[in-house]
Amino acid sequence: MSRCGGASSFPGDRRRAADPPLTGVVVTREQRQLAALEQTYPAWRITLQVSQIRWWATRYRPPTLAQIVAGMVARVARLTGKGLAAALAVQDELTHRTRST
Repeated sequence: MSRCGGASSFPGDRRRAADPPLTGVVVTREQRQLAALEQTYPAWRITLQVSQIRWWATRYRPPTLAQIVAGMVARVARLTGKGLAAALAVQDELTHRTRST
């Protein structure tokens, strides 16, 4: 394997040298935040309502009654991606606490 990012010299290795950069593609800050949140919190479906500029996260698996009593919620809404990340971090901590009890 080449450490310089070029093609490998191993037989059968189909990796190419670097792909050419995309042209005409604009990735917004919100799209980057959305991708980061989706990777960080895979148990949640993350959406951004552009018309209202509101971030939503919905659990793929709703919390049980015991988890709800412990403070877990099925859905979270915030005005910013940063605010949603903070709220999901709290929910993640609650998830870990309820599993260990």
